[in-house]
Amino acid sequence: MDSGPQLFCIHPQQDEVSYARWWNVVEHFLCPPTLRRINLMNRAIVWKVQTDYLERNPQKAKKMKKNLSALPVTALFAATSFGQSSSPTKVSVVDERISTSGFRVAIVKPMLSAEMKASYKGFASASSETLDSALGLSLGYASLPFQELGWSSNFTHMDIKNNGTTTGLVRADGNLAYAFNKTVNIKGGLNLSKMTSGWNSTRLNPVLGFQGGLGIQLTKNFGLDLGYTEMNQSGSIDEAFVELKEKGTEIGVIGTF
Repeated sequence: MDSGPQLFCIHPQQDEVSYARWWNVVEHFLCPPTLRRINLMNRAIVWKVQTDYLERNPQKAKKMKKNLSALPVTALFAATSFGQSSSPTKVSVVDERISTSGFRVAIVKPMLSAEMKASYKGFASASSETLDSALGLSLGYASLPFQELGWSSNFTHMDIKNNGTTTGLVRADGNLAYAFNKTVNIKGGLNLSKMTSGWNSTRLNPVLGFQGGLGIQLTKNFGLDLGYTEMNQSGSIDEAFVELKEKGTEIGVIGTF
């Protein structure tokens, strides 16, 4: 008795096609490498059996040909569907830890009072008054991460009206800021300001001032600021040393882009 590799006993049905299918299963799953040459012979036998069977059964041969012709179309459709379903999807990445970040444009409305001190050859005087109105436009940049130290910086031009005259003023400020959440933040920092028009005012030099405030970020691109500002200038006018201070609350309507 042959002691070589054994296939477990399977008795195929009598028709040749069933035998061919049975042998394909046996060949694919059970044949070890030592039977490769036998497999080549069996492939030839299977092909011969299938060919003879189809020649004797033309209707089944026609049906098999139809099924084979549909196979490439089915494979192409499956490959196309897989390509569409597996194509990468673009995902918009938004850093949710940022309350707001970007360039800013703001309309600012200060409510200011002015104080002036002057000294001349040992004599000193002081005066103060509430200014009629002021309105400005601000350009800047802000970065306000959640519960981390952020910052903002702005350049502002405003017109100050008082007693029928208009005085131009420019201000540059820098702030450290902290956002408690995506809505509420606080800020504080320093500024330098200078008069750009007005009688003798342009002769005054910038002196450090300060500001601070509360920010309300209504949306990612729109917010409000409510704060307090103090701006200082000083210099010599006709041999008198003059110190000028503008201070008061300030409201800003801010767009961030």
